[in-house]
Amino acid sequence: MVRLHPARDQQPDRPEVPRARDRDRLPAARPARAQHPEARGRGAGQKRRARRGRVAVTGPPEPSKTVIGWKERVTLPEWGVEGIVAKADTGARTGAIDVASIEERPGGRVRFGLVLARASRGGDGAEVRTIETAVTRRSRVRSSFGASHDRLFVETEVRLGGLSKRIELGLVCRKNMLCRMLLGRAALAPEFIVDPARRRTLGRGRRGRREEKA
Repeated sequence: MVRLHPARDQQPDRPEVPRARDRDRLPAARPARAQHPEARGRGAGQKRRARRGRVAVTGPPEPSKTVIGWKERVTLPEWGVEGIVAKADTGARTGAIDVASIEERPGGRVRFGLVLARASRGGDGAEVRTIETAVTRRSRVRSSFGASHDRLFVETEVRLGGLSKRIELGLVCRKNMLCRMLLGRAALAPEFIVDPARRRTLGRGRRGRREEKA
């Protein structure tokens, strides 16, 4: 392998000195104006703020969305249920509804006792309505305690405010929860925005003050 070394007899480049007759033609150098450190900081900050304030328009603006609270009353028209208490939870992907019993039926159907209201949180006394419908899927889920079990999911129409849409709900016992129903991201997006500081933004619903016992 050949290694290249700088030539020893090579002289370093020296700056060319202008001749005396050319020095008179050169413009006089102006002293640099000193800038205050605070002024430099203000200028840099203004540039950063200007960059942050730029908005890139990539498409048409989003349609207006409905703001709801963390707890609302919803209607399930296919099951004849009005004013059931639902919690809007953006941390959950799918929704769930409180059931007291589950009985699988032939032909991929399920019969369950839908809990409309409970006498107290964690109590056994409940107002139940029997519903039978088709099973959309079965999923293996794991609880926060590490236990895993099968969960059945069904599909129905939900009416929230003036909007209606079809959503998927898991059948689960929620007797230790405040609300009988849970609305996840799949049910909320893209029509709704959740304000965690508010509740009942769409009104108290048909069940009135019984919400406080749910």
